Amino acid sequence: LSRVASISKQLNRFFKLYLPAICAGDLGSDRPRFDLFGSKESKRRPVVVVYAGGDDLFVVGAWNQVLELAKDLHDAFASYTHDTLTFSAGVHLFPEKFPVAQMAILAGKLEEAAKQHKTDTKAKDSIALFGDMSSHCYFWEELDAVVKILRETFLPYLKQENGRLVPKSVDHADQVPIVETAWLYRFLALLDNPDNPDNPDEINLARLSYLIARSRRPDDEKLNERLSKLRDWAICPAQRKALRTSITWLVYLLREDQGQSWSKLSSQEH
Repeated sequence: LSRVASISKQLNRFFKLYLPAICAGDLGSDRPRFDLFGSKESKRRPVVVVYAGGDDLFVVGAWNQVLELAKDLHDAFASYTHDTLTFSAGVHLFPEKFPVAQMAILAGKLEEAAKQHKTDTKAKDSIALFGDMSSHCYFWEELDAVVKILRETFLPYLKQENGRLVPKSVDHADQVPIVETAWLYRFLALLDNPDNPDNPDEINLARLSYLIARSRRPDDEKLNERLSKLRDWAICPAQRKALRTSITWLVYLLREDQGQSWSKLSSQEH
């Protein structure tokens, strides 16, 4: 009983002292906040903490900022507890005027999916994304693979402008296809293989290879190298999941109304 009381006291201390600082972008001098684009700038995230106490947390805000905040909170919580407690989260996307009470219910289901996530050697300590109970559920360290694909394959062709993500090229003819929304949706459809939904590990390799071949450019070795990597990841079941999530993440970032999307985070347990 005394141990439970001690844990509860420490959790409340984390929420009271550290949560406001982390939301403000301050993770301490030795740990910059997580930013998909690698920015080192510390600034307050556009989020609202609706509830924090016990072993639960409910945050509403711009979905991409909530997702990045979730990573910050996990890392800070792991350091605070010396990895003795797990931290599970669900991040869901909703229209701007979606009822907050319903957000809590639906994102809570994602949190439960994260808590149920397990392998033979590990359980819980996971994050579930985008309203999908299984396709986008990861242990926190696995999320690094998703971020790596985004940073190394897609983000070099994009820039942030007026709060939105846009292609670097002004001339549409010079834009690389892999950051065009239509191309990304087509690639996702081939990954999901609607022609054979009963066998998710079987993709339409011929159509996928054709799409990649049509996207190559004889004068762009770096693009062609990235396209080859996309094909390799697509045909490998172990890597396809991270690829699918990275493209889904990117598609949401590229949406014209992405700044008006909202999300909910629900947190840790012991």
